Amino acid sequence: MLGGLDKLAESFAAQLQQQQQQRLQQQQQHQLRLQMQFNPEDALPRVAVADPVTSRAAFVLRVVRQRHKVTGDERFQIECLGQSGCTYEFNGLADLQYLTFIRSGPNLEQYRDLYDDLVPSRPFDQVEDWFCRDDVPLHLVTMPLSRPDAQSDYRLWEPMRFDPEDSGPQAAAAAASVADPDVAGPRMFTRKSRCGLTVSTTLADLRKSGAPTGPTPEIEAQVTRLRDLRSQRVLERLDQLLAETPIISIAYVSHCLRDIANRSQAKLLIKAKAYHMYRGPWHHLWLRFGYNPIVESGAAIYQCLDVRVRQIRRHGRSVSAGSEFSLEPDRLPRVGQLCLQLCHIHVPSIAERVAAAPIQPVCHDTFGWYSESNMAEFRQLTRFM
Repeated sequence: MLGGLDKLAESFAAQLQQQQQQRLQQQQQHQLRLQMQFNPEDALPRVAVADPVTSRAAFVLRVVRQRHKVTGDERFQIECLGQSGCTYEFNGLADLQYLTFIRSGPNLEQYRDLYDDLVPSRPFDQVEDWFCRDDVPLHLVTMPLSRPDAQSDYRLWEPMRFDPEDSGPQAAAAAASVADPDVAGPRMFTRKSRCGLTVSTTLADLRKSGAPTGPTPEIEAQVTRLRDLRSQRVLERLDQLLAETPIISIAYVSHCLRDIANRSQAKLLIKAKAYHMYRGPWHHLWLRFGYNPIVESGAAIYQCLDVRVRQIRRHGRSVSAGSEFSLEPDRLPRVGQLCLQLCHIHVPSIAERVAAAPIQPVCHDTFGWYSESNMAEFRQLTRFM
């Protein structure tokens, strides 16, 4: 089926020939580079390399300056001697050189050259004793460590300074890292930190200080300025959704508010009604203010499950597309990876197994109210639905 040994040998020979041509082209391209050594007698030089430029026309000009001996007037006479088909450009760091010196002396105020200790001066058939010496200093020649010839553009600036009125965690961390906040220089004021507008927490914070009871002053002021009718309707619908389901995802909120708001408006206004959990069994979900999932065992049904679904065909027919937040029989989610809440699994075989799983006595930081084996089983069942 592959054509026999002759076809295999022919393909393999063609591949070797192509690789040899590529190596030859690389060698020729390297040989075309013009090298300039500032110290030709040095065996460890840092050479300046120029690349040929053939797409640029260059003219060789001879300029003669003539000066009148009496009046002192100058006149220039320009003559074009010809055109150059190829020019070389030195774009590297021509002033960068590595010297084999080390500090010496009692106070390291002197320098000693190591060139004679590192580079043999006699022919190689007479340097056996030179390689057997023990007093050769350890010196790493850094020339191979700096192969790029072109300079790098380093953009240096002062530490970022946040607005003094900002009370977000990023601004507090930045203020603590600056030793002298009154140092002279231009001050860079950025926008309010994003984390300052959202109440985000973890299970450790919930155990320590309880569930947050309200939004930040920044988001309250921002929502207060929204006096349009649509924003008020969105806030009312959010109150209804959180009263029914204390833990919801932004995909579910966007689906329920699709007739009056888009996803961006929903993400903005939900900050006034719920706090965000960015780690743990309810990661990437929004929880109603005052609701503590580690106290209420009923929060187990709202836990998040990372699901990766392959676009497959079942029984010779295509499976229709579902939503971004639920799992239904004979309907695959619209995305290949989603954070699925257990309450939104509507496949009977999986939903029955979730309902029959025992609730643990203590909420775990990673697996919540279910055991590790149960969460692994739920994830495995979603792959074979």
